[in-house]
Amino acid sequence: MSNDQTNRLRHLAIIMDGNRRWARRRGLPAAAGHRKGAETLEQVCRDAKDLGIKYLTLYAFSTENWQRDAEEVATLMGLLREYLKNDLQEIQKNNVRIIFIGERGMLDKDIADSMQRIENQTVANTDLTLCLAVSYGARQEILNAVKRTAKLVRAGEIKLDEVDEHLFSNLLYTKDIPDPDLVVRTSGERRISNYLLWQVAYAEFYFSEVLWPDFNRAELEKIIADFEQGKTDILIGTQMVSKGLDFDHVSIVGILNADTMLNYPDFRSYERAFQLMAQVAGRAGRKNKRGRVVLQTKSIDHPIIHQVIGNNYEEMVDGQLAERQMFHYPPYYRLVYVYLKNHNEALLDQMAAVMADKLRTVFGNRVLGPDKPPVARIQTLFIKKIVLKIEQNAPMGRARELLLRIQREMLADERYKSLIVYYDVDPM
Repeated sequence: MSNDQTNRLRHLAIIMDGNRRWARRRGLPAAAGHRKGAETLEQVCRDAKDLGIKYLTLYAFSTENWQRDAEEVATLMGLLREYLKNDLQEIQKNNVRIIFIGERGMLDKDIADSMQRIENQTVANTDLTLCLAVSYGARQEILNAVKRTAKLVRAGEIKLDEVDEHLFSNLLYTKDIPDPDLVVRTSGERRISNYLLWQVAYAEFYFSEVLWPDFNRAELEKIIADFEQGKTDILIGTQMVSKGLDFDHVSIVGILNADTMLNYPDFRSYERAFQLMAQVAGRAGRKNKRGRVVLQTKSIDHPIIHQVIGNNYEEMVDGQLAERQMFHYPPYYRLVYVYLKNHNEALLDQMAAVMADKLRTVFGNRVLGPDKPPVARIQTLFIKKIVLKIEQNAPMGRARELLLRIQREMLADERYKSLIVYYDVDPM
């Protein structure tokens, strides 16, 4: 298998299983297996980075592991302290971002503090994101997100019919990373074990007989090669099949709930829906073999659905360009998204209205909003969005000056000094 093929795998999640059995087979204490497993973790991180994988999520310590023998738990926590102090420092030197997911309140304060420090130190690293699940349980993660959703609805911050998969996903521990494409479990066990239950809805699974301490690069490459060798005949979902991987013997591809793509509140949603559905459909019937695509939708008469079925790219482009020209969207106009944040929702509503009025005195009907974005709250900060449409030939330097002047006016007002403002120019 070539490295180029492997590089197309974006997010790999692994359930690291078999440390104790590895030690038992060698007549060693469990701690020896856990220590060897930590060494394997470090090597797999290097291999994943070399192979071009962008996200690596590892199941290090589950909430169920707290029920183990107190001495073993103490040993594991000691190894974790050592790992946080030494091994991760070496990993982060290689431009690796490190994040942790799980119930940190169950951990000793020094461990939780070390996790936070490492996250802060590596936040700008870009070659690989290493996500370590420590004191993690997927059921508790989902339950916490449900409780947060209920609180938001009860407080009137969101409406019940606004709750969708996108919003809910942003309330999970993994809100900053994409869902896994492939989940691997070592040691021959064939269970998910309360791991990323929401996130793996569209993932592929591979169960390796190799115990985690013996897991190596050759095994990793073998696992990804399994896809190429046609051992998966039917793929359901939009995640894995849209990544560019070619599966020679795939005969059926299912696209579930296409309406989610069509109804996303963005001017590019139709274009992106067409692109994704056409790409996914192309995964069926590789190597000169006809395949079948099953598309699930409630919008049977939607033009994009018919254009996808007919593979009518030109019609889609012509229609989208005509709409964008009519409503002043790219490529005919440039966009500036003005995001406003504050801890007080009522105050934010007031500040957003004032700023929108100030913008309209300068930019006129080029201003839309303020409105709530799809994700209207992150942690304790509420969010409002104002959209500014600017003609392609307009000087952006002048627009920038005007925006910054209005921002300074807002912040100079004692009532609005807590306002947070940032901009997204020509958003992707």
